[in-house]
Amino acid sequence: MIKQPFTYLDNLSAGNYNRLNSSDILNCTDSCCGSRTCNIALFYNKTCYLIDCITSAGCLPVKRNQSLLDFEMVLVRTVSPQKFSI
Repeated sequence: MIKQPFTYLDNLSAGNYNRLNSSDILNCTDSCCGSRTCNIALFYNKTCYLIDCITSAGCLPVKRNQSLLDFEMVLVRTVSPQKFSI
């Protein structure tokens, strides 16, 4: 689990966000693990977001100078190479 002051590299442009009702990061992570397309479970300000990343690199954790309140994330899986195959 990654906590503040880290976040992921591409922020809001990292991919598609799916907002869920979840009580904590553990339930949020369970939901992400149960989804074939979820790469990151993000729990921010008491809200769960499942992130379907565009690239694995864009979802890598990076340290930020500014701390975010109530921020936790779990890297669940890398982006599938088949996602972009033709």
